[in-house]
Amino acid sequence: MKDQALSSKSSHPLEQTISSIGKSLLTDVVDAIDPSPERATDILLTLQNESCKQKPTAAAASNNNGSNDTNDNTCIVTIAILENTRIGKTLTKTVKACKRHKRTASQEETPQWEKALELAETLLTIYKSAADAEAKQTAIKKEKIRSGGGRSIIRRIFGRTPV
Repeated sequence: MKDQALSSKSSHPLEQTISSIGKSLLTDVVDAIDPSPERATDILLTLQNESCKQKPTAAAASNNNGSNDTNDNTCIVTIAILENTRIGKTLTKTVKACKRHKRTASQEETPQWEKALELAETLLTIYKSAADAEAKQTAIKKEKIRSGGGRSIIRRIFGRTPV
């Protein structure tokens, strides 16, 4: 019930998309009795494609072969989206589920679960670094406002710096 309330309050289309992908991860991978490693990988790749935009490098532009290996992924997910969708918690549960399924899987499925596990861990790392970078930028902006903004307002009002 809480998930439905969160998704209905989502105003950003990316937030709605990530929320629905997160629900798919929970139902098809984490809570599934007999999950498929291919399905897990497909959902995680969809999440990666939706939440990370491609920034072509010079090598990718010259090759123009459409390969994603030569592109830099830039996460376009904000802290607000991460908090509202709870995708970080979902990915953490997905990592644990993939490890569990990999242990109990047949030898043929083990490499597929390893691929899904690696992708989930990579996404989790990307989201953590994006959140850290955004938090640092916000702290720097607040510090600039706090240190320089207050004095400039006083100077504009009084024409001098108070003692």
